[in-house]
Amino acid sequence: MFNTIGRLAAGLGAGAALVLGASGPVFASSGATVSNDGYQCFAVEEGGGSICLDVHEVFQNVITPTGNSSFVDNYRTDVYLYSADGQLTFSSQARGQIHGVYNIQTGTFLAFHEASNTTINSPDGTSCTLIIRYHSANGQIQFDRPGGTCLPE
Repeated sequence: MFNTIGRLAAGLGAGAALVLGASGPVFASSGATVSNDGYQCFAVEEGGGSICLDVHEVFQNVITPTGNSSFVDNYRTDVYLYSADGQLTFSSQARGQIHGVYNIQTGTFLAFHEASNTTINSPDGTSCTLIIRYHSANGQIQFDRPGGTCLPE
């Protein structure tokens, strides 16, 4: 379960940098992109309340002479959910880095690495930390070590 939840949470940050298309990932052009959307809140239609996001991301992509895309994505994503009366009902904080080398012509990853920590807090005092440590190279998974803890249990 930690593996699935952690990958979904980490995907929030990674999704802004890596868009999957019909022919595979599409990357930004060479260079660095900094995204700092600041603290933004949006109304939740069902039941009232609001959801607030604070997102910061630095994505750097270099197209190599061999036709590969070498990229690094560092991200921080904070999510806060408030009830209609303004009470905090949920929060999560994700921090991570994704980097890899992608062959544009063949549409395959030559190397991919992800390291992320996501903390999810609920109003009952439960706090869960989800951890992802993953690395693959040349089509082989080198390691995949998801983990996590919840307090109090």
